[in-house]
Amino acid sequence: LSQTPRPSGWTVFHGAYGRGKSGLLKSLVAAFIRAGVGARYLLASDILGDIRSTYEAGQGTENQVSSELDGWQFLAVDEVDRIGSSDWSQSTLMAVLDRRYNRRLTHATALATNQHPETMPAEWGYLASRMKDGERVPVGGVDLRGLTI
Repeated sequence: LSQTPRPSGWTVFHGAYGRGKSGLLKSLVAAFIRAGVGARYLLASDILGDIRSTYEAGQGTENQVSSELDGWQFLAVDEVDRIGSSDWSQSTLMAVLDRRYNRRLTHATALATNQHPETMPAEWGYLASRMKDGERVPVGGVDLRGLTI
């Protein structure tokens, strides 16, 4: 937030289920929007769904979806490790995240995953390598789901 109005960088929030990673991403998006920065929160599976829908008549093109994602000054992508293991899912998400990674000096991207970047499965090697290159923020504590306040 201190980089407003032009945040940049590549940040990965990782930790066990229910620790508040999604809440952190959503809070960052809300704060950036309040500060006048174009920001968006998406699940990785929703990105793939948006791209898949372009294959249906009249739903735009894959390039339009990619251009929209590229246009956000801050993009928060949640559950990057919760997509299908098909070659299409892996390569399509990789293309999106690789473009964001390559623009990390001028745009900010935050990812959330339950996997520690050092212990991701081999099929996630492309992403694990990029995760190690940015800020890595472990999110610990107790499982917040089901707690009453």
